Amino acid sequence: MQMLSLSMYFQRLCSLLPLFIGLISAAFSQVHSPSACGPVPDENQLCWQEMEYYAFIHYSINTYTDAAWGFGDEDPFLFNPDSLDTR
Repeated sequence: MQMLSLSMYFQRLCSLLPLFIGLISAAFSQVHSPSACGPVPDENQLCWQEMEYYAFIHYSINTYTDAAWGFGDEDPFLFNPDSLDTR
C-alpha cells in the first residue's frame, strides 16, 4: 500500500469537494410540486372528496317491480310520485 503525501491527499480531497457540495445542496434544497395540468377540482369538489363518506341511493322502476334488471316494458305509471321533494 502506497503512502499518500499530504499534498496528494489534499488534491484528492479537493477533487471530491464539488461532489460533496452538490450532494449536500441537493439534500437540503426545497422541492417544488409540479403545477397542475388539465382540469383542476374546485373548492366544493375538494370538500366533497375530503368528506370520505357519501351515499348514492338509486331508485328506479325496478325498485317497485322487484326486478334486478328491467326490460323497458314496465308501465311508466307505476312510478308517479305526487309530492317528491329532492332537496
